[in-house]
Amino acid sequence: MTNLPSDITERAKNLIFKFEFGGFDFKNIDGGQPYTLNYEQKKYRQDELVSLLFSALPYFALTEAEYSEFHELKKSPSYYDQTAINRIVKPGKKAGDYGEIILFLLLELFYGSKKLVTKVFYKTSNSLPVFGSDATHFTKEDGKITLWFGESKFYQNFTDALDAAFESIDGFLKTKIKGEVEFLTPSRVEINKNTDKDLRDEVIKLIDGKPSLDDVPIKVPVLITYELAELKNFDDVAGSHFIEKMKAEFESRYQQIQSKNWQKQYKNVTFVFRT
Repeated sequence: MTNLPSDITERAKNLIFKFEFGGFDFKNIDGGQPYTLNYEQKKYRQDELVSLLFSALPYFALTEAEYSEFHELKKSPSYYDQTAINRIVKPGKKAGDYGEIILFLLLELFYGSKKLVTKVFYKTSNSLPVFGSDATHFTKEDGKITLWFGESKFYQNFTDALDAAFESIDGFLKTKIKGEVEFLTPSRVEINKNTDKDLRDEVIKLIDGKPSLDDVPIKVPVLITYELAELKNFDDVAGSHFIEKMKAEFESRYQQIQSKNWQKQYKNVTFVFRT
């Protein structure tokens, strides 16, 4: 994996706003956390999000080996960009991959969860089976490697997105998660060369050892991106009216998430919802 450059990191942190307020702790709801975009000159910064996603696209869609190859061949920055664009933009394709790029940025920047495999590279290869998750990342927590298998849903309507997310997750955990872990091999894993050698060795040892799923801490980050028409009625994320509206909105949405109440059967799996 190639580190995100500082300019993209700063743009993302100035644009994507982690929504927090007193009286309602989202972190107690399956690790949940809502996000929205900031405003500038009284306008919601959605156009800037599109620009940010395209800037981050090569880091999401290209493998470490491709970066090394393009560097040796002295390819121009536009070549990196076009190769990445060709990987996700297909005729008739829905917007799913854009949600996956947002998920990638959130995991990298807000959770310190680094990319383990460039999933979209294998999704566009006809020669390899690819399982259900949209993102494969890792962290080290409490002395143990945690594997992250992410799901992203990009919909106009929250309820439709939530239903689709739970359908995907349920199928993933019942039939595909073992394949996801088996798909991880040392040759496919990308760990930045600047990463501590001991950590690199620990991740490779875990993957190469093919451990029991029961012994591996797993997190399933679920990003639900949806449209909210009321956003055009505000111009400041710090305004009291905006805060009250968003508080009511997210309380309602996370109550919908809680009502599913099916995840308790997976003792080593933690669900992290983001909206």
